[in-house]
Amino acid sequence: PFHNISDQTPPSLVMFGNQDHLVPEATAESFQEQMKQLNNVCQLIIYKGAKHGFFNGVNTKVNEDNLVQAEYFYGTLQASDDFLVGLDLLKEKANVRDYFY
Repeated sequence: PFHNISDQTPPSLVMFGNQDHLVPEATAESFQEQMKQLNNVCQLIIYKGAKHGFFNGVNTKVNEDNLVQAEYFYGTLQASDDFLVGLDLLKEKANVRDYFY
């Protein structure tokens, strides 16, 4: 939340769906801008066509909607791994899909 941003705010990875009906896309963009103004690390990834809560796991029932959900799920896991590697909090980049097959 905006009221918690300070020059001590830890690095943030914000993953957001541009079809989120609860939080406008501009809110995520404004958060990133405020973080950057205080020289904080903030990476914003906007997933086109994604709604609120778009990356909440994978449903085992195979259909078109669930395949899209799976891509969001794996994409957000990979982005998280990449972000942590970029901060030197993880030693090496992983392919997160390798852990699910």
